[in-house]
Amino acid sequence: MENEVGLSRDAAFLKKLTEAVRQNLENEHFGVAELSDAVAISRFQLHRRLKQLKGVSVSQFIRDIRLEEAHKMLAADVGTVAEIAYRVGFSSPSYFSKCFHDHFGFPPGESRKHTSPPASPSTGKALVGISSRRKKIILLTGAVVLAVAITAVGYYAFRPVARQQVAIAVLPLDNLTGSTEQTYFVSGMHDALIGQLGQISGLRVISRTSTLRYPSRDMLLQDIARELGVDAIVEGSVYGTGDSVRIQLQLIDVFPRERHVWAKEYHEDIRKALTLQSSVVQDIAREIEVSLTEEETRKVMKTREVDSEAYRNYLRGMYHVNQFNLAEVEKGIAILQRAIDMDPADPLPWAGLAIGYSTIGHSASSIEHAYSRAKAAAQKAISLDETLAEAHLALALVALYDEWDWDTAEREFERAIELNPSLAAAHTHYAWYHMLFGRLDEMWKHSKLAVELDPFLSLYSGYLASQ
Repeated sequence: MENEVGLSRDAAFLKKLTEAVRQNLENEHFGVAELSDAVAISRFQLHRRLKQLKGVSVSQFIRDIRLEEAHKMLAADVGTVAEIAYRVGFSSPSYFSKCFHDHFGFPPGESRKHTSPPASPSTGKALVGISSRRKKIILLTGAVVLAVAITAVGYYAFRPVARQQVAIAVLPLDNLTGSTEQTYFVSGMHDALIGQLGQISGLRVISRTSTLRYPSRDMLLQDIARELGVDAIVEGSVYGTGDSVRIQLQLIDVFPRERHVWAKEYHEDIRKALTLQSSVVQDIAREIEVSLTEEETRKVMKTREVDSEAYRNYLRGMYHVNQFNLAEVEKGIAILQRAIDMDPADPLPWAGLAIGYSTIGHSASSIEHAYSRAKAAAQKAISLDETLAEAHLALALVALYDEWDWDTAEREFERAIELNPSLAAAHTHYAWYHMLFGRLDEMWKHSKLAVELDPFLSLYSGYLASQ
């Protein structure tokens, strides 16, 4: 009797886990932490019980349920392989296909050939000794259940799918270098992390101009998160001595309660600053269980060494360009040119130069042919590294405001947003582009995204309100 009670408790526990996963099937970010919260036990206890009951890890358990549900959908022919991959929480159809084949032994496209699940040892014996009338009732009931299930699958399969994103903010990093002269360097590290994280489509990363409202920690993190509309916060400090850079970071999950998820220190020679940034982004993505596409993985993992002095000039130049003050932008442009003179093969200062010139294109700057210079710098940056979103944004701005080349503007806006979906400036200018052609739905969509990404930049919120 005691064994039967124990078995029923285990079965109820597994059923509860399974239902929790099914209820969050489309949420690709539903992972170990979310499942442990759903069943109200710690991750350690969840892992231990699943190992005892099923012999699998929590992640594997979640993935197996996703794959089983995908098999049902594929067998019912309610969508393409890619569509169903997204509907069961996979962000990459190719990775889904690999997992599916590993699990079932055949590719997703052959699911209709394998519609019958393996019979359990008791299935064949279950109808033995049952009257013909009762058999018909059981079979009829099963057919009705199957029809209802297929209808439900069809309903969920053809609903508009909302891809889930994790909203995150990187607060200004504390300057613990011992020198206020290193403010530009600390600011540059902050900006670089935001830019790198922004390349991940599974994240919505708040722009630096809005996070700069919180240079000190005199507010509760939950209050900051509510104001910015984010789920998680990254905070940390920068140390630096000579050509060495040391960063301490921590990731904090804010809701439903403040919880430190991860903390780590990074230490690199400044020549490997891009490698350091890549490591940070990969670690954060892994901790919050955001899947990267193949292109995003290539971009994040692509690193190179930089000239230490040229890189410092790049950070210093961008610090001034980002002040959005005419005199400061012009000062930043001059410093970026020095960085280019030191290392003409580095695409970053070229992209910064393009942004600087395109920024003052609307202004009364004494610099002549700003847009033409922006275009030349952007084209040079892209020739060195095609994946720089800011360079494509600069080309879009030139095409939109100076050349009236609508096709090029649209193409470059799309590419900039593809490379960095969290680039708020790209969304706000692209909204203006759509307004020119009366595409009000697209204009509203990109205006709203710009405000979500940079909620405290009055230009964006005012622009949205005017519409």
